[in-house]
Amino acid sequence: LKMEMSPMIRMKDEEEEEEDTKQVLKQGGSPLPSSQPPLELESARKQLKAKEDLMREMLSAVTSSNLDKTPLLIKLIEKNWGGIRHAKRVLGEVEFAFCSMMFGESMEGLEQWKKLTRLLCSCDKGVDILPDLFAEWTEVLLCHLKALPADFFIDELSKDNFLKACLRDYLEILEDSSGLPSRQKKAKACLQSTLNSKFGWRFRTKFERLHSGDSKENGVTIEAEEDGA
Repeated sequence: LKMEMSPMIRMKDEEEEEEDTKQVLKQGGSPLPSSQPPLELESARKQLKAKEDLMREMLSAVTSSNLDKTPLLIKLIEKNWGGIRHAKRVLGEVEFAFCSMMFGESMEGLEQWKKLTRLLCSCDKGVDILPDLFAEWTEVLLCHLKALPADFFIDELSKDNFLKACLRDYLEILEDSSGLPSRQKKAKACLQSTLNSKFGWRFRTKFERLHSGDSKENGVTIEAEEDGA
């Protein structure tokens, strides 16, 4: 025999189901999940994606800042030395720090000289944006190297040999520059010659490494004769 549910029983079951759903909603629950995600979840996803995009932008900016110090140099010039028109005043600060280090045996002078030297040797775009400043900086750096004692890089105050890395980076920047003025080219050649003759450092260009078949080295490298350095 085929049994059918009476209309009265079916109506009662539907009323009970509706009442159960109301009770769940009152208690902060939700009815059976739908195919669409809740609005709160979708909003959280959008916020997370926005934060991830912002983090990527920040990391990119930090990386760029670490590689090229030109923006930092320009900011310091504008803040401390009267703007870009007076950019060469930063070289006066370097000279003062160097003299304090050499003649006053000042630790503060040494640290200031190292900081400014690192900064000026790390300005990729600055070499092209401020060619006169950096041509003169190369000449100043050359004078400093000539004035330094030959054992400077094994002295206790400078045994970290920070200048090797600075010069390697700076010569690579000059090598990659789109168009150096003749004054800069001459100063660069004198700088390389002094490094080789006084400290036994040999900087090989990318062109030289390419023709020597050495493809493992990146950038300008040093072949140093450590006997005199």
